[in-house]
Amino acid sequence: MPNEENLIPAKKGDIRNPKGRGKGVLNRKTLMRKWLMLTEEGKNPITKETETMSQADLVLLAMLKKARAGDFNSQKFLIEMGTDEETEQPSQAHNMQTSFIDYFEKVAGDWLQARPFVYDVLSQIQDFLFDDDKKVLMLAMPQGSGKSYIANKLTEWLLGDFQTQQAKRSNSVMRICNTDSNVTKFQAAISNEIMGEEWKEFFGSHKLSNNNKNGMRFAGSWNDNAFFTSAKSSVMSRRADALIFDDLYATMAEALGHTMTADYILKFTTMWRGRLKGSEIGKIFMMGTRYAKKDFYQQVVDMYADQSTVISIPAINENGESFCEETHPIEELLHDKETMNIDLFNAIYQQNPTAEGFINPFEEWQPTFAPMTDNQFDYTCTVADPSFGVGGDFFMVGKFGYNRNGDAALIDLLCERVCSDEMYIEFIEKAGCKRNFIEKNGVGGMLINRVCNRTKAPLVPFTSIGNKLERIYMNANDIMKLTFNEQIENIPFDQMTNFGMANHDDFPDMLSHFFNNIKVYGRS
Repeated sequence: MPNEENLIPAKKGDIRNPKGRGKGVLNRKTLMRKWLMLTEEGKNPITKETETMSQADLVLLAMLKKARAGDFNSQKFLIEMGTDEETEQPSQAHNMQTSFIDYFEKVAGDWLQARPFVYDVLSQIQDFLFDDDKKVLMLAMPQGSGKSYIANKLTEWLLGDFQTQQAKRSNSVMRICNTDSNVTKFQAAISNEIMGEEWKEFFGSHKLSNNNKNGMRFAGSWNDNAFFTSAKSSVMSRRADALIFDDLYATMAEALGHTMTADYILKFTTMWRGRLKGSEIGKIFMMGTRYAKKDFYQQVVDMYADQSTVISIPAINENGESFCEETHPIEELLHDKETMNIDLFNAIYQQNPTAEGFINPFEEWQPTFAPMTDNQFDYTCTVADPSFGVGGDFFMVGKFGYNRNGDAALIDLLCERVCSDEMYIEFIEKAGCKRNFIEKNGVGGMLINRVCNRTKAPLVPFTSIGNKLERIYMNANDIMKLTFNEQIENIPFDQMTNFGMANHDDFPDMLSHFFNNIKVYGRS
């Protein structure tokens, strides 16, 4: 609260603060300037000659020495100082008005604080932006770690950096995504940020003359400054100064198969990289999760061996800690490591793929059989994966027994290409379980509506989440620990041993649904 006395205007000659700076005493800024201008004889570390140098010269040379040794803060200071309007502009392709890190911290401070590992990522990206000898950057991180968010902020920063440099106002960013839905989502998110106040604080207000689901163009530019497209679309009529590939593989199946990778490499060599022709900048950014040793990302890195920067963030570091405890708790990571195929875990989580392509975790699996009854188990349930029988798919219903200690078994199985409502009702009523899980996606929803009033057996609808292949992979280790009732006939084990090559995978998918539901509802 202000002192009321200070609200009264002072009379000439009054001294309100007798302890303050006296008349004629230099302020701190003036004092600093005075001392920095003092000179002395010394050896210049650059020229190796004895020279008369000011204290400012000596400080600057000391900072330059640190910068050349790799100190990021010194590099940042010198570069920002070198972009003063009164000095000649440096020749680097990226003459930043504000650093990428500064921008990221301003617009995503809370998000960044929850993910401290990203600071190092941003530092390496910024180094790449300044390095004229580097052309390709690959950022590999686990799923759900913020790759697309970082790609969004990078797109925003590049657009702002281009606009603050009049000579580069027409420079453009091309963002290539896996699906049209992501194209629309990312364009909308970036457009909103550019029209927001925080972006304008950094880069000024720049009117958008064109803003649609595929592109953005600032007033005064002759081409789109940002262009968003799916990997399946043509970009032959476009040019770009920076390419950003964001999670090109829509599913694990795409990444592990050879067809999609071969298609992407063909597009890259014949179309995508040609968009950079003639650009002074010509930077390629790739953000994704690794699945296969020779995926698209690695093959591009190999093409530009000495011109590539690789940032790889494993989920579990060399000290056995999570890379980000807040978003990926170590307990969950260790559980996934135990339940997944180790080659897949190393790829998806550790960014260290060893397989050249598709992996069948069940290829050498030998199932265990035993006689069993319901009283061997603490709980029982059924799991249904309905089908119309279209394309030869099977209608799968399994009865499972499981114990508190983690043991689980398949007690009974209904496996039919065409299954009537009556057959399903008969199976679940005979099973006598307190939970009858039934997938409600597609056909399942119609089945639930038809039978819900025809049986007293408790139905528990569930939604199938994610890609089928990934779902099976994630539960593969648990599936292989199941015990199978020796009395069940005609179990379709061929869907397991030929997984990935078989025409059907309804059986392993139904088994994966069981383990997913156990995770949700617990062993009770």
